[in-house]
Amino acid sequence: MVVPGLIKLGYDEDDAWNYVVAACWEYIVPGCGADIPNIDVMDFPKVINDVIMSKLCECDTFEDLMNYVEAAIKSECDRMISELIQNPPEYLGKKAPVQSIFFDGCIQKLESLNCGGTKYNNFGAHGAGIANGADALAAVKDNVFINKRISKQDLIFALKNDFKGYDEIRHLLKNSPKMGNNDVFVDEIACGIMGCFAKNLNNRENGYGGIWRTGTGSAMEYIWRGLKCPATADGRKSQSAYSSSYSPALDAKTAGVLSVLQSFTRFDLSDIINGGPLTIEIHDTVFRNDEGVKKVAMLVKNFVLLGGHQLQLNSINGEKLKAAQKHPEDYPNLIVRVWGWSGFFNELDVEFQNHIIRRTEYNCI
Repeated sequence: MVVPGLIKLGYDEDDAWNYVVAACWEYIVPGCGADIPNIDVMDFPKVINDVIMSKLCECDTFEDLMNYVEAAIKSECDRMISELIQNPPEYLGKKAPVQSIFFDGCIQKLESLNCGGTKYNNFGAHGAGIANGADALAAVKDNVFINKRISKQDLIFALKNDFKGYDEIRHLLKNSPKMGNNDVFVDEIACGIMGCFAKNLNNRENGYGGIWRTGTGSAMEYIWRGLKCPATADGRKSQSAYSSSYSPALDAKTAGVLSVLQSFTRFDLSDIINGGPLTIEIHDTVFRNDEGVKKVAMLVKNFVLLGGHQLQLNSINGEKLKAAQKHPEDYPNLIVRVWGWSGFFNELDVEFQNHIIRRTEYNCI
C-alpha cells in the first residue's frame, strides 16, 4: 500500500521501498529526502461546517451541497499552496551545511537540504476530522434531504446556538449513520471528501522544488482544531475534540472492531499516503490469554489484507484511566498511545486524557 502510493507521488521505486516512518506515522525516504510531512492541515469539520452554514439554504439536493463542499476543499488546497509560498516558515531557505552533507544531492547541487538540495523536497498536509466531516454530511443527507426530519433553517439555528434548545435535532443528528459501521451511506461520503482532497493537492508543485501529498493524520490538531470549531452537523458541540487521525468520532456507536476496519479501508489509501493511523482501543483483558493475543494478530492481518496502511492498537482500561486521573500517585508507570506516540498518562494535559478515556473501548474481537 505504501510503496505504490509513494510511486504515485513521483518517488523512484527503489527509494519508495526504502521508506521509513518519521516520528509518528509520516513516510519519508532517508538520505535523499527533506520532506516536511506535517506542514499544514485540511480541517474537514470546519470546511464542511462553513459550507453548511453559508450554502445549505441554496441547495435543492444533497448533490448541490456536495458540489459546494468539493469547491471549498479545492479552495482550501489552493490556500495551503499560496500561503506557504507567500509566508514560508523560517526554516525553509535556512542554510544547514552540516546536516546537508549527509543527504544525497546537496553536495552535487551545492545547495542546503532546506533550499531544495535534496532529491525530494515534498510537503505533506494532515487530514483532520475526516470521520466528523463525513458524519456531518451523512446526517444532513439523511435528515434534511431524504427523510426531511429537519428543515434547513432549523439545522442552521441549532448549529448557531450550539444545540441549546434543540435537543431533538441533536438527537437525530447523533443517531444518523456514522463511519465505523461498514455503512456505504456514510463511507462513500468519506471516500468522496478524501478523494477530493487528494485530487486537488497531491502532486501539485509546492514552490520549493517538490510536490504536495495528502494524508489522514491529525497529530494534536484533533484537540486544537476542535477547540476553534463551532457545533457541527454530526451532533458534535462547539469546542469539542475531533476523532484522532483516521478513526471513528468519539461518540459514534459502532457495530464492532471489524466493521471499523471495513469502513476505514473502503477508500484506496494509496491515494492519500502522507500518513495517518486508524487507532483502535482494545480493553486490556483481551490480552490476558493466548487466544486473545491470537485474535488481535488476526485482526492486524485482516487490516492489511483489506488495504489498510497504518494501524495503532491501544491496550487500555477505562476504569483504570479514570482512577489514574483521581489518584495519579498510584499509577506512575501507566503508558498510553496518544496519537502517533506513547506517553505516561499522568503527564498528559487533561484534554488528551479525557479524549483517550472517551474513545470506544473494544472488549471482544
